[in-house]
Amino acid sequence: MTELLQFWVNKLRLKKLRAGLLKWSPAWTVLAAILLPTLLDPDLGFRSPLAAQAVNASLPFAMLLLAWGLSGRAWVALGCEVALLGALRYADQVKLTYLNTGLVYADFAAVPGLLREPRLILGFIRPTAKEVVAIVIALLLAGIAAWWFRRRRPASPWLRGGCLVLVAALLAAMVCVRIPDSVPNLGWSVWTQRIGAKSVGVAGNIVLGRMASHNAVRAADPAAERAFWGEPLVRQALQKTVVGGNGRQPDIVIVQSESLFEPSMLRGFADTPVLSRIAGEKPGVPGNLRVPVFGGRTLQTEFEVLTGTPIAFYPGSMFAYFELMGWHSIDALPRVLADQGYATVLVHPNDRGFWNRGTVMPEMGFSTFQDVGSFLYPRDYSDRSYVSDMAMTRAVLSELDASNRPTFVTAISIENHGPWGQYPPKDDSDLGLPPGLHGEAREELAEYVEHAIAADRAYGHLLDALRRRGRPTIVLIYGDHLPALAGAYRQLGFKDGRPADEHDPPYRIWANFPIPEPPPVTSAYLLQGWLLHAAGLPLDGHALANYLAGTIAADASVPAADRQRVLDEYANIAAANVATPVRPRGVNAGTIFIGHDHLASVVHRLAAPNDRKAVDVADGEDLRMQLVPDHQAQLDFDVNDGVASISLRPYLALQCRPVADDPPHFTVTGDGRVLYRTTLPAAALRLATLDLRGTRRLTLRVEGAVGPGCDGVHVRIAQLLCYAATCTTPGPTVPPAAAMRPSRTLAAPPGG
Repeated sequence: MTELLQFWVNKLRLKKLRAGLLKWSPAWTVLAAILLPTLLDPDLGFRSPLAAQAVNASLPFAMLLLAWGLSGRAWVALGCEVALLGALRYADQVKLTYLNTGLVYADFAAVPGLLREPRLILGFIRPTAKEVVAIVIALLLAGIAAWWFRRRRPASPWLRGGCLVLVAALLAAMVCVRIPDSVPNLGWSVWTQRIGAKSVGVAGNIVLGRMASHNAVRAADPAAERAFWGEPLVRQALQKTVVGGNGRQPDIVIVQSESLFEPSMLRGFADTPVLSRIAGEKPGVPGNLRVPVFGGRTLQTEFEVLTGTPIAFYPGSMFAYFELMGWHSIDALPRVLADQGYATVLVHPNDRGFWNRGTVMPEMGFSTFQDVGSFLYPRDYSDRSYVSDMAMTRAVLSELDASNRPTFVTAISIENHGPWGQYPPKDDSDLGLPPGLHGEAREELAEYVEHAIAADRAYGHLLDALRRRGRPTIVLIYGDHLPALAGAYRQLGFKDGRPADEHDPPYRIWANFPIPEPPPVTSAYLLQGWLLHAAGLPLDGHALANYLAGTIAADASVPAADRQRVLDEYANIAAANVATPVRPRGVNAGTIFIGHDHLASVVHRLAAPNDRKAVDVADGEDLRMQLVPDHQAQLDFDVNDGVASISLRPYLALQCRPVADDPPHFTVTGDGRVLYRTTLPAAALRLATLDLRGTRRLTLRVEGAVGPGCDGVHVRIAQLLCYAATCTTPGPTVPPAAAMRPSRTLAAPPGG
């Protein structure tokens, strides 16, 4: 093969051409490096302002210098630059297609999440045949270049060193130089980053986004805060508000349903709601929730709901949990409720590190975080290999049943996360899809609708179980954003004729006690004040301001300009709340979360000496308690005041069947006092978080019988909340946890 290539090189008289290219490689390499970013950018041309072309070329040129300095070969450097430009352009195109926003610097905050759960992001990458051919051609050209320049010596050490010095200077400038929010000469601003590539190119938008990233955090204006409380409209609303609450303290459940929207909004669907259980609750039509994102970036909506802060106040923020939080605790909704005696539980069946939730959620005041480690494969998973909404719902009910105090649970679903189309139903005839929908768009929408119906069914199961349970409870469900179904939107369109990104997901409220009528349309950041008021809880400070702002915003009799002024003033109160550090309080003060995947050594250390062999398991494995006829199985742990709480999930293996007249009973005691007791039907989901403050000896006990072939009862320790990484350092002295309140439900929870 080598001889054949050499023959054609000589025959076509390319030897002199190659020699010339090799001789002038530094010059033409630099020239190509400068021209390529403009040539390959979809929005820039050589008639674009030189400043815009220069900004767009800076990052690719830095890549070229780095590759040149490390390899010493010009063709390698050019290849790396072209690869970078191609990757950036493709990523920008994918984001524009699915999320209606271009690639920005803040997107690189998603890289840790990409490494943890690649399919949540990489699943949207579906190269066309042309793109695959282009990649193959590029690889072929790279191979030809490698052969062509195989005898070329690497660049001199001086040239390579100079390249590395230059790239260091360029990168230092990008990192250290700060620019204002707006650069009028380039037509770029931090507020318009999602379309910033049209002004400065894809790479230029990333560079300027980095140089303006310090502007993501915006200080609140104290004058605006004072103006809010001085507003006549606010004073009038305050006079009509009962701020002290009514003492009810109901359980509160928030369900953030992934990519939830009503498919019947699309042309070709019948007008009957597809999500019938959700559509049947308050508020009525339209029941829409204004959210700050479209197609993705769940955390932005989540941030608004839990903190009561509008993302619009921070125009430079694309990922709030990285830019606005993560360095101190704040008085978010979970902490407000914890201060009123609530247990605060987050259920999110995904890796707790995704979107930085593992750091942020404790700082908001959650004392329990049930992540994917609390669920079992395959019994809790849907056919899409995500934990199902039904399993998540049963976990919520189980936590409520096990709690010995008013409980606040936020559930963040994952089952219907995109991309769609990889697992379409074999028969979609019962989904009501329009007959004109075809191809990949039909497969995507069919898979989406099938799992949206599953979300609706899980919501109905939640409400039915809570009705049987009887305890006062209020439930909020909402969609975080519309799904990224570009093909379906393009083929069908919406019945009202507006584009997809101008539509909002639904929200609904249910309670088993009288509540005021929710506003037909509201914003995600205004939900918490209304929710606290409807629950009959005391309102104060930021929470009171949130309720008053929401009341005024929902009052159609108030002029639009006045409503907007009040909301702008309120935004400063909310931002001040986010910026104000608070000392962690309650159960999670001075504690750390230890998840299921890091518990093995800790659990072994805590086991009583006689039981250490029985709990000698590897990370990710569960305890097994062997049932012997006419005997009970028991494990003891010396927690010695070092554990604030424990989350346990006892279960039977899928093939096990309990004996009907003597099913297994699982009991947890702390220093001899019963903390939790439940029966274990086949395939039941039992998940309990137990307060262990003041407890020294923890005992797990199983009684009853299982059928032949069963290997006993398994116990998953899903989470420990400890005062040290080893869970052996005692916490503050408190009364024994079990003496505070008895468990509400000890047997046969209705949600199982």
